[in-house]
Amino acid sequence: MPQILVVTDSTDEDGAVVYRERISRSDLESDHFSGQLVERIGWALGDASMLEADGWMPQLRPPLKGVAWGRNMGRGAAVARRR
Repeated sequence: MPQILVVTDSTDEDGAVVYRERISRSDLESDHFSGQLVERIGWALGDASMLEADGWMPQLRPPLKGVAWGRNMGRGAAVARRR
């Protein structure tokens, strides 16, 4: 299944994944889902920009399988390692 990633820019190869969500094409048929997705991506972009501006890069850890990282999980939990 395709996924959307928002990743911070980094001087090394791997940036911090601030947001990850798996979606299917059929999900985008719903105006409600599409609007909510854009809102979640907007939050993630803001979080990634803030992390880059502050120079704050948390300790990276692997994501939990099947978990969509989100804004409500807290800063430390919202970051996973890109593979």
